[in-house]
Amino acid sequence: MKKFISNIYHKFFKYKFEDNFQNINYEQICEIEKSESEKYRLQLFNSLDLKKIKSVLDYGCGYGMNMKVIKNINNEIILNGMDISNTKIRMLKILNDNIYKMSLNVHEIKNLPNFEKKFDLVFTDAVLIYVNPNNIYKLLKNLINSSKKKILLHELCNLYDRGKVDYLHIHDYKNLIKRINPKLKIKTFKSSKPGTPWNTHGTIILIDKENAN
Repeated sequence: MKKFISNIYHKFFKYKFEDNFQNINYEQICEIEKSESEKYRLQLFNSLDLKKIKSVLDYGCGYGMNMKVIKNINNEIILNGMDISNTKIRMLKILNDNIYKMSLNVHEIKNLPNFEKKFDLVFTDAVLIYVNPNNIYKLLKNLINSSKKKILLHELCNLYDRGKVDYLHIHDYKNLIKRINPKLKIKTFKSSKPGTPWNTHGTIILIDKENAN
């Protein structure tokens, strides 16, 4: 019964309503290194040399936690973010003005198709798990097209565990990427994000456009 109620909650309620700023854990957002559930972000970009990256797009940027991690690694990177939630974008701007203080460009999510080869790195973190299978091909193609060099997807995948995950989408990224461009080079890494289902299905998928010959 508990699992049934949890599935109903996640599928029909949790992501249908915007966040209430009073319920936001600001300490968790601003002090990632002190939060066991968020420390994974500090290792999220270990497969990349961010010193060679000049611009990034965080698709589904939320409150900007990953962009802050990137900025701490390379202060010269030009940060760009977009998110479907207007509430999260408003909170991101407030947090950035008062705490992060990063130079940041915020774009409307509908403009993604206009950014062909615009950014050195495009990445997602637990975003595509909410995208309907009917829409994932087009979105993934737009994400790949918007990058000049690298695409990093931190999502759920069946690479390490083929068990079923309720209420979230696990896409066949290798097949999708091959359909989009069979010349793209792919590397995969196990996610360090804790908790179910990330400790079983969490995967970092690194796509290389520079060497797609």
